[in-house]
Amino acid sequence: MYIDEEKIDKLLKSLKIKFFIWAFFVVISVYGIISGFTENSELADNMVTYIQFTVLFSVLAYLNFRKSNLIKSAYLYNNIFVHDAYGYIRLSELASKLNKTNYSVTKEIEKLLKLKILINISLELGSSQKIMLNKPNSSDNLNESIECPYCGAKITKRSGFTVKCEYCDSEIK
Repeated sequence: MYIDEEKIDKLLKSLKIKFFIWAFFVVISVYGIISGFTENSELADNMVTYIQFTVLFSVLAYLNFRKSNLIKSAYLYNNIFVHDAYGYIRLSELASKLNKTNYSVTKEIEKLLKLKILINISLELGSSQKIMLNKPNSSDNLNESIECPYCGAKITKRSGFTVKCEYCDSEIK
């Protein structure tokens, strides 16, 4: 597994509580706006405040919703990473599989790493942009750098796994 289930559970509980609190305040603010337009002159005096609260709490609820979508992405990434055989996934391949841009995948993974939801991976953004996967709960979890015997390129691969050279497409054990 490349996700921290415990961290996700805590985050989801927190998001649900926040969402209901913010939604409650949005409803109260919208009620104040509607009442101010219809019948209550006292509420009409505070119309700007109600509008500000409605916008503020709507934005907070939206950000909360985006964070929950980020958790859905974490499960999707985990599913892809679990089925990897080479010890790494090129960023361009991952973006292509998900029908997203390299930039958006990079930003999502960076956020998930920052929140410590994704674990046992590292993001390499050098000349060969890829995500290195460390096999969780295993002693053969080490990545090694080798030289391709066919083209001489430096390749990083998981120990004990076969990898395809990203430059000449030769399989290397």
